[in-house]
Amino acid sequence: MQTLLLRANEQVIQKLMSSINKLAKEGNDIEILDNLVYEKEKKLVAIALEQVEKGEVFSHEEVWKELLQAY
Repeated sequence: MQTLLLRANEQVIQKLMSSINKLAKEGNDIEILDNLVYEKEKKLVAIALEQVEKGEVFSHEEVWKELLQAY
């Protein structure tokens, strides 16, 4: 999937969002990432990489077993 970074005034953004919503309703695969989401995901990736380097990770089996025991 291609990515597009866009800077525009509010009126242009509203027109584009209207078109994007129409395309999504027609079944097209669209994902919108704004600056806030991008920055948050970037920070979370950095935290996750740091945890991996420190060995602060759990296997899928360990987590799943703990979740099942909680119920």
